[in-house]
Amino acid sequence: MVKKDKSKLKTHGNAAGATSSQEKPKKELGRTIESPIEFLTGISTKSFFSQVFEKEYRVFPATPERREYLTRLFSLSKFFETAESRDDAAERLEGPPLLFSADVNSVRCVDGVKTNFNELDKPASLEVLKGHWNANRTFQVLQPQRFEDEIWNVCARLEQKLSCLVGCNAYITPQGSQGLAPHHDDVELWVCQTQGEKEWKLWEPFNGHLLPYKPSPDFPADAIGEPQTIVTLKPGDVLYLPRGTIHCAATKGTEPSTHLTISTYQHWTVADMALCGLRSVFELDRGEIASELLPLRKSLPPGILFEGGQTAAFTGRSQPSEAASTLANGLRQLADVLDTRGATVVSMSLDMMAEDFMVSRLPPHPSMLPPQGNLPGLSDFVCGRGKGLARLMPIPQGPGAAATRRGEALLRVVSCMDNRRETHMMRNVEEESDLEGDDEEDAEGEEEEEDEDEE
Repeated sequence: MVKKDKSKLKTHGNAAGATSSQEKPKKELGRTIESPIEFLTGISTKSFFSQVFEKEYRVFPATPERREYLTRLFSLSKFFETAESRDDAAERLEGPPLLFSADVNSVRCVDGVKTNFNELDKPASLEVLKGHWNANRTFQVLQPQRFEDEIWNVCARLEQKLSCLVGCNAYITPQGSQGLAPHHDDVELWVCQTQGEKEWKLWEPFNGHLLPYKPSPDFPADAIGEPQTIVTLKPGDVLYLPRGTIHCAATKGTEPSTHLTISTYQHWTVADMALCGLRSVFELDRGEIASELLPLRKSLPPGILFEGGQTAAFTGRSQPSEAASTLANGLRQLADVLDTRGATVVSMSLDMMAEDFMVSRLPPHPSMLPPQGNLPGLSDFVCGRGKGLARLMPIPQGPGAAATRRGEALLRVVSCMDNRRETHMMRNVEEESDLEGDDEEDAEGEEEEEDEDEE
């Protein structure tokens, strides 16, 4: 998953639209998950966030219902079916051929060292993938919600519930193998076992890495010692891992293992809201709050880029303490403003974050949409379908903007209805399409870039 670039936001007004024909499921499993967190954990959403979230890793044993559902979500045979459906150009109805690095990674970890076997000079065809599988390599399938309908359903419902981007990777590991070395992630993870068994070794966060903002490199065994916990997941089991939990996993038993890691809350913190709040004060506010923050609006001293940073530290020059003092004074002044007008700043910040989320999230799965109903008439103001699929956003009014009647505000509608499922969480694919002059409608926003170590 990934840091989002908010410079390419696009808005959509089709809050009453329907999912495009290319995004209709090939088949319906008929599963309506009204509360995805309760379904994954077996406890109430309120209990999960008050007792477990960001606090501890925990295994949620399978229920018969969850086991039956998860075992149908993804497997080696399903992945091979997808690869085969993409191979024959004459019959290619499901999309372009799978590619290494973009759609799948082939990896193996031996004695704590991970090796990547991607063949970047050829498509990941069924024949090529079978060769990798016979060589005892793990497949990391990137964002399978793009082509597996029921994973789309789960991720879209979680995004709707959390109001936060949700990604997914699938890991298919041969018997007696391990895909990745010990590491921690910068995302919250729900590990959903769908096939076979996998043994997980877990370590508590260390060295100040509680709720980290970035993923870690691979940890050597002598740096982390013995694991604090070892658990074995079987089909239907779910393991929740707070970001910062060090982990690795290997298959156990006599058959291959498949699991999904559903990931979320990357760079979705109070600090991110604060950064958006500071931007919104100067970019969206009409001057009422920004006018009170003169120290933060002053220009930087000339030549400051050459007076600070690593270059200055390396050459032994003193750091720009005057600029640091000016920044501290400005932030203290901002804190005073937040004491009296914090709700306004937070509201502007949430609008900015909401727009980024709306243009980056999955389109709704068809099972999430109620019947379309009657078309809007001349006396109707808004005709919306589904909950949380559109948001009213303010249109900033600068000094030169057209005047509105007193008490009125100009608004626009931002919706996820026209977002492209095929490019969800695939930032690099979108950038390549832009560079090649793709004629199709641009993908919405820039998604989070893929973290290849979410296992």
